[in-house]
Amino acid sequence: MKRFRKKIGKGKMEYSALARKIVDLRIAARLACMCEDGDKALLSLKTKFLYVLYGKDCVSPPEIMARLRILKPNLTTLAKALERENLICRSRTLLDRRGISYSLTERGQGYLDERLARIAENLKGIYDTQMEYDAAADKISDVLDFLSFLQC
Repeated sequence: MKRFRKKIGKGKMEYSALARKIVDLRIAARLACMCEDGDKALLSLKTKFLYVLYGKDCVSPPEIMARLRILKPNLTTLAKALERENLICRSRTLLDRRGISYSLTERGQGYLDERLARIAENLKGIYDTQMEYDAAADKISDVLDFLSFLQC
């Protein structure tokens, strides 16, 4: 990770190159998640919300808000819309009947699977061999590990 730092002056570090790379990464990730039908992104907030629930029995609102960096009113509005579409279900927590949690419905799982398949299709053909694909996946995992330590 030290390769991103450039010394300037006496002991000061220049991080602008890293900042530019992170912006490039964000743009590249968005491009990889665009679909062919107009400007509609495959990686919408709706898809991200469902992904947070992926593989979990139930997720609390604070967990979702922290992961997506959204406020409670936005969470409430989105959750109600997803419930109306039967993509998620809301249930009371067992320990505290006042608390709620969300989980994916079968329909929500299908919607998410379709989105992930379309993103995978967008990436298909970029790599000639499985070894190249695996190396790229490892690099992305390294970047995600690095970014997990950053807090905004």
